[in-house]
Amino acid sequence: MMFVTTKVCTFLITLKNSIIFVNWSHFIGLAPKETQSGSSIKGKPRLCKVGHVRLRKALYMPALVSIQCNPVMITFFNRLKGKGKNGKVIVCAIMRKLVHVIFGILKSGKKFDPNYKPVFP
Repeated sequence: MMFVTTKVCTFLITLKNSIIFVNWSHFIGLAPKETQSGSSIKGKPRLCKVGHVRLRKALYMPALVSIQCNPVMITFFNRLKGKGKNGKVIVCAIMRKLVHVIFGILKSGKKFDPNYKPVFP
């Protein structure tokens, strides 16, 4: 687990100043892709397969572990499960949320606080 975290973080630190977060999720391949043709054909949204395969693979197991251990991810998992989402869709959403957390930690330089509540003016 430590190796995976180090691998992901070292790669993302090199990209920290070069791209913004929206591009991170696209770069890793965690952005949803809509399938639609005209007004009559609408497919299920899927993960965009264009992206860094190694990073996507490196985030899969931490996502599964965080579903069992991280209280923030457990509540997120239960909320998505309550909406009737598929298991793999939930895991991919948690992978994306982990990238959000990593980005926030790298950008702010602060430790992860599971009780953090943003204050909006």
